[in-house]
Amino acid sequence: MLNWHLEKWGYVLNDGKWETPTILPMGFGMIPRSTFLRILGENAGEGGKSGRWTVEAGPEVVADWRPGHAARAGKAA
Repeated sequence: MLNWHLEKWGYVLNDGKWETPTILPMGFGMIPRSTFLRILGENAGEGGKSGRWTVEAGPEVVADWRPGHAARAGKAA
């Protein structure tokens, strides 16, 4: 649920720290630190959500989410 919302709100990184069987299906993958820092620098100040976060979609929408598709799913909700 959290990753669906983060993608929909324009966040491009979510630091999962370690590659585990739980986070791999959510689109996480290991990248070199230099790549992480480059992406972070390129996107600082972009996207995001100000104010209080609220749930914008329930399990019926998020259940079919695949990383890279939250924005489209959110518009259809």
